[in-house]
Amino acid sequence: MREMVKRLIVVRAGPNSLHKAWHYKEGNPDFRIAVSYYGDGEYKPEGDEFVHYYKGGKWEGLFDFFTRNPQFLTEYSHIWLPDDDLGTNANDISKLFDIAEKYRLDVCQPSLTWNSFYSHFVVLNNKRFSIRYSNFVEVMAPLLTAETLRRVLPLFEGLRFGWGLDYIWTRAMDDPRERSAIVDAVAVEHLRAGKTGALYQETSKSPGGEAKRLYERAGLPEECISTLVYGGISANNVHLTRGLQLWGNLYLGWKGLRNYSGLHERKAKKSRLIINQTNNSMFGRTCLIRLPKAIDQAHGYGDVAA
Repeated sequence: MREMVKRLIVVRAGPNSLHKAWHYKEGNPDFRIAVSYYGDGEYKPEGDEFVHYYKGGKWEGLFDFFTRNPQFLTEYSHIWLPDDDLGTNANDISKLFDIAEKYRLDVCQPSLTWNSFYSHFVVLNNKRFSIRYSNFVEVMAPLLTAETLRRVLPLFEGLRFGWGLDYIWTRAMDDPRERSAIVDAVAVEHLRAGKTGALYQETSKSPGGEAKRLYERAGLPEECISTLVYGGISANNVHLTRGLQLWGNLYLGWKGLRNYSGLHERKAKKSRLIINQTNNSMFGRTCLIRLPKAIDQAHGYGDVAA
C-alpha cells in the first residue's frame, strides 16, 4: 500500500472533463484526485479516484462534497479546486503543489498560457516571474491549504458561480501580502470560453448579484475590488516589492503579447492594454481587510484540527 499523500485535487467534472490527462502515467503520484460529477448517469473512476455526485454549480457542489466528506479537510494539507477544462499534466500539477509549500502560500493558482481563454488579464503568464503575490486568485483554479479552505467553506453554500471568491480567500489570513499568489512557474491552458457552459444557460441567477452578496458578507467594500500585485519572486529568484523594478518586470513579462496572434483578446490595441493592466496591477488600493471570523464559525469548520 502506498504512503498516504497529503495533496488532493477535487474537480467538479462533467462528461467532457479533461482531468483524465492529469493522472501520472508511471511512477508514484504525490496527489489524489476526487471527482465531483455533475453529469448524467454513472461515472467510471480511474485508479483510486474518489467519486461524488452532485448536480448544480461548482461551489454548491464542492460545499456538498466537503460536508459529506469532512475527513478530507484533515487528511490533506493542500487542496486544488480546478475547473474541468484545463489543459495540464501530472508533473506541472506536482510542481504547483511544491511551490505552494515552498513559499508557504495559503492560496494560489497557476497562471494561464497566452493562448488560453481568459477573463482577467492579471492571471496570464508573466515570463519574468516565478510567482506574483496578488490579492486576486481566480475561481477557475484555486489551490488552498486545508486550513484556508475550512475558513471559507461556509461561503460556498448555495453558491452557483463563485464570482467574488477571487478577492475573498486572499484575505483569509492575517497578512495576505506574501501568502496569496499567481504562480507563473506553472501555466495551464484554459480551453473553453467563459460564460458559455450550461450553468449560465440554465438559470436566471445573476453572477454579479452573487458577488455583491459575498462582498457584503465578507465586509469587503466596493473600493477594494481591484486587482493588485503586491510583489513577487522573479524568474531569477529576486524578491520584488512594489516600486519601479516591479512595474518594469510586469511590463516586460507581458510585452510579448503585443505581437502574439493567439491571444483571445476583445480589445484592439494590445500595447495600451498591457500598459493599463500593468498600471492597474501596481497602483491599485491596498485593502488589507481580513475575512471576519464569524464566517468560518458558521458551520464549525474553523474549529477542525489540522
